[in-house]
Amino acid sequence: MNIKSLYTISIIGICFLQSCNQPFEKYLPVINQNSQQSVISTKVVRLGDNVDPHSLLVKLSENSDAQELRESNAISHIEKVFKSTPGKEELEAQFGLNLWYLIELNQNYPVESAINELSAAQSVALVQYNAIASKTSDCKVYSYEEAPSPITKADAGLPFNDPYLIDQWHYYNQGSVAVAQNVKKGADINVVDVWSKLSCGDPSIVIAVVDEGVKYSHPDLAANMWKNELEIPNNGIDDDNNGYID
Repeated sequence: MNIKSLYTISIIGICFLQSCNQPFEKYLPVINQNSQQSVISTKVVRLGDNVDPHSLLVKLSENSDAQELRESNAISHIEKVFKSTPGKEELEAQFGLNLWYLIELNQNYPVESAINELSAAQSVALVQYNAIASKTSDCKVYSYEEAPSPITKADAGLPFNDPYLIDQWHYYNQGSVAVAQNVKKGADINVVDVWSKLSCGDPSIVIAVVDEGVKYSHPDLAANMWKNELEIPNNGIDDDNNGYID
């Protein structure tokens, strides 16, 4: 498995915690600080049991650089987790994104030994096991042939053209006994009021799915897909200067 694909879950966790008002360290266990080993232990983060034994994620301390990492006998390769975007350096530093590195260990170098060495370094704030992400789906496409529920007079004037909307009681609950015998009309999330009275989208807001591809021809997406006009695909050049080639 490609090393870069291993830390998807870790990165999501990092970004979520970095967006909180409290520092990331707040979420680490509190350990007795009377020994050096205890100090080292507070730097180690493990999110799950399925981890890569050949790589780690490291966050540097403020005002530190990666030179000490490069000098370690444990490390064969080092690269930034978050590629820098020109003009966004100050914002990246604000959230500490510039401090995170992915390191690959030398062959046969024990990951626990590397963790002990790195977490003892003054220039290192956190050492995180590199969680291996695996899909829970077989990613195959299965057809859905069930006919839409008939729209009754009570359902006339639905705000959207999704024929299955009346079956999605969590969005729009009209009290149909077809959903449940003890159903309660209006027991939903009031999404109709939000869509009709507040907002139903804005072309200036771009939402990106970064885990894998989407079916851009899907009826719900086709008219709302955003295309990066600044990037010319497959020419081997980072046309829009966002740090990624094609």
